[in-house]
Amino acid sequence: MQLELKIRDLLNKIADPGIVAIELLKWWESNDLTEEEKRGVACYAINAGSIAPLLELYSKKLMAKETIPWGPFVEALGRASYRPQKPEILALITGSQAQELLPDLTTSFALDTFSSLFIENRRTKFRRERQRILDLRQQLLEKLEFVRSQRIPTEEKKVLHQLATLFPGDQKVQSEAQVHAEQWAREIINQREAFTDLDTALEDALPPMSTEVVSAKDHLFNQVMKYIKKHPDQAFDYALMFESLEFYKEAYEVLCHAPSTKQADWLKLEILIKGRQFVSALEETNGLELKYAGDPNSTFAVIYARAQALWGLGQKDTAIDLMKSIVNLRPSYRSARAILSSWSEGSYD
Repeated sequence: MQLELKIRDLLNKIADPGIVAIELLKWWESNDLTEEEKRGVACYAINAGSIAPLLELYSKKLMAKETIPWGPFVEALGRASYRPQKPEILALITGSQAQELLPDLTTSFALDTFSSLFIENRRTKFRRERQRILDLRQQLLEKLEFVRSQRIPTEEKKVLHQLATLFPGDQKVQSEAQVHAEQWAREIINQREAFTDLDTALEDALPPMSTEVVSAKDHLFNQVMKYIKKHPDQAFDYALMFESLEFYKEAYEVLCHAPSTKQADWLKLEILIKGRQFVSALEETNGLELKYAGDPNSTFAVIYARAQALWGLGQKDTAIDLMKSIVNLRPSYRSARAILSSWSEGSYD
């Protein structure tokens, strides 16, 4: 960024790119630049046609045994119509190797006609880079398979995004993206159906509240909402009050007016689960998973809540698998062990 700003300022003051190149070369000569800045100055000088001053500076830097960008050096030699002999070519290779920059030497094609060494080195570099990319693709596909098996849809989506960005035309990646889209659609449909059935069953199973209780609850809720709109810092405490009364819908609405804090985020998720809003709870876990990705404890808490929501939606095998993963990785997680034992009818004690 410093180099770009410097070039911009010089161009604003000096209209001639050649003179700007000279100024940049002086800057390089008298300052300790980063390797990227050196390369930028050299490339600018080449494109501005300031080959002779650039080669003169290169000569000084080599005499001083300073690290140089070798690719632009070779390019400048080629632009100057220099025809190196075999000893000079070997000297270029030896010099770049001494600075551990031989791959940089082959970024220019200027001297390819004088030696096959440049071509062969570039091919070797290409093969290594190609293998690195193939290895990365395989690693990402393996990671995709793992997160998919662990039922972590947000992480699966992130990995797919990485794959699509790096390998946009890859048929395997496109196929995996299609699988993800279809699975996600089916899961949402199944969850909605399961939630509707559970909600209806719950309404049938629980006795209705009396008219007096409903009236008192609604009056209290309306008064609290008026108050917290003026005092949102009190919303968290009132949400806890409604939660303790098992008025989860009201607790959630009140909590939505509270300042955004980690404590409020986790209480919101807890209320959704207690209120049997399992689909909404799953969506909430996805958001919290991203928001607190750097916190290992939060990761376990998200998986714990997700397992409870899936259990509530009737996806019991998946819920048990998730809870087992917590217990296996963190045996001291007592609440996970306790709930897993109850789900497994005591077989996990």
